[in-house]
Amino acid sequence: MVRFAARATIDEHDATHDIDVVCLEGSHQRRRGAVGAVGMIRFHEEQRFRKATIALLLGVIAFVVFVTVAAQTISRPDELIIVTITPLVVVLVALLYSRAHLDVDVNGEGVTIAFRYLWPARHISFADIVAVEMRRYRPLLDYGGWGVRFGLAGWAYTTGGNVGVKLRLRRGTPVLIGTGRPRELEAAIRAGMERSADMGRQAT
Repeated sequence: MVRFAARATIDEHDATHDIDVVCLEGSHQRRRGAVGAVGMIRFHEEQRFRKATIALLLGVIAFVVFVTVAAQTISRPDELIIVTITPLVVVLVALLYSRAHLDVDVNGEGVTIAFRYLWPARHISFADIVAVEMRRYRPLLDYGGWGVRFGLAGWAYTTGGNVGVKLRLRRGTPVLIGTGRPRELEAAIRAGMERSADMGRQAT
């Protein structure tokens, strides 16, 4: 059972994590205010793409765009507007990915995964989770890379690395959440599942 709440900003291998760790018992004062009543569960982590990942992605995009524009220019040289727009597209994509970040929140209602500027937020209630485990994964082989991915292993929300927390759901495919603090995230989700189960037993 996790009994400690803290806030930390770390930088590991160019991956920035902004974390509110878990408070499961008691009350705890943070700089931003009280965590809340007894038994509150709270976890927040913000992750950004590694600089190397962004550079690789932009390199691939720039190469594909360059080849496409070159072929188009040779076949239809009068369409110079394509040459003008192409650099703007690359710049916009670079800006989008540099601002994008993965927010993972765990509270009394469940788990919320939000890939800001790239993908709609997804909420998973504790009642829908049947198992949670911290695990290592192979980004390219299991999911085809980083970001929001769907493959044979299920959904993945990652920004880098190869460690995450995997959720098995009552309905639908498994969900992997990339994280720089897998133990804290797993503990928060497991505590929420236990509370949800207790509330269900009390209701019956």
